[in-house]
Amino acid sequence: MKTEFASPERKSKKEIDKEAKVIEEFYLKSPVTKSMFDAFQGIVVMLNENRQIIFTNEYFNKLFNIKNPYAIYGKRPGEALRCVHSGEAEAGCGTTIFCAECGAVNAILTAQKGDKETRECRIIDADGHAYEFAVTADPIIISGKQYIIFAVFDLSHEKRRRLLERIFFHDVLNTASIIWNFASFAKEGNKAAIKKFSTTMYLSTKRLIDEIVSQQELLAAENDELKITPIKASSLEILGEVAISYGFHPEAKDKKIEVDKGSVDVKFTTDPRLMTRVLSNMIKNALEASKTGETVTCGCRKQGNKVEFWVRNKAFIPKSAQLQIFQRSFSTKGIGRGVGTYSMKLLAERYLNGKVSFTSDREHGTMFKLEVSKIQNKVKRNKLESSNRSHSTK
Repeated sequence: MKTEFASPERKSKKEIDKEAKVIEEFYLKSPVTKSMFDAFQGIVVMLNENRQIIFTNEYFNKLFNIKNPYAIYGKRPGEALRCVHSGEAEAGCGTTIFCAECGAVNAILTAQKGDKETRECRIIDADGHAYEFAVTADPIIISGKQYIIFAVFDLSHEKRRRLLERIFFHDVLNTASIIWNFASFAKEGNKAAIKKFSTTMYLSTKRLIDEIVSQQELLAAENDELKITPIKASSLEILGEVAISYGFHPEAKDKKIEVDKGSVDVKFTTDPRLMTRVLSNMIKNALEASKTGETVTCGCRKQGNKVEFWVRNKAFIPKSAQLQIFQRSFSTKGIGRGVGTYSMKLLAERYLNGKVSFTSDREHGTMFKLEVSKIQNKVKRNKLESSNRSHSTK
């Protein structure tokens, strides 16, 4: 089997069961250790030298409703957690090019060299749900052989709280300050200042409401509670409105937004509000990546039975960043960012029956694409998210 990162080798089911028996005997001799693992409110598994699971704690078994742990033995962590990349290669978890940036597999590889390692790990599962974990890999010798204790703690709610704090204590506060300044002019009866800054007041108020609503929609989308309203829409009309609106955005200062003249107007059924949200994020990200004097180009066209939107800018995204671009909380712009690309993929692919992709190279810059066909609004919730949600409400 081929690999683009970690070793692909695996042990047979017979060999895995034999190793699991060794671990069981170890815990029978040391029941206190097993009790500690089972009392831990997080996932703890034991891995062999091929990164395969040979022991699971009680929390893991309850989380995934596993009656017989031997059914899960032999899988790797990413496969057990249903990482979207774990099924992309024949050799499974740890062997795709995306795995090179994975905190989990890198922590395990460090532990295999004899050193304890703790990292953060971002995972998008097969259903498109995003998780952020703190993972620790710690080597242990049992019966003369090295194994890895691998612990996983869910940070998703903590990360979400920090993100909302940044948005509401920084972005929203800054916008609210502009509005307060305008209100001060109005209170003092300064008619000249009121007339001069009325457009700024209008746009600032609009941005404030838009920021609050976008976070409200994102939370609803992640909880599978977002309602959509499909209607007949015009692709060029939606794109044009977004382009005009972002021409007044602070990120557009000394930059241009152009709708490609070759764009084709396509009539299709969608939720215009969510389409606007996705396209807004695409254009905003392109503006943030652009330099003064540069132009962001966007367009739409018919591709078979689908409508395709695209947004292009001149910036190049480094390869390591490309591998993480759609993960929640990952950003090249600093701590507390990284919602834009994640939300556009979440909204488009879970609610608009679309597909978001991108290309980036030094010669042509970066282009994000959104392909949309028929609408859909049914989403399955997986066991991990359902369990996490029930724990958070207790």
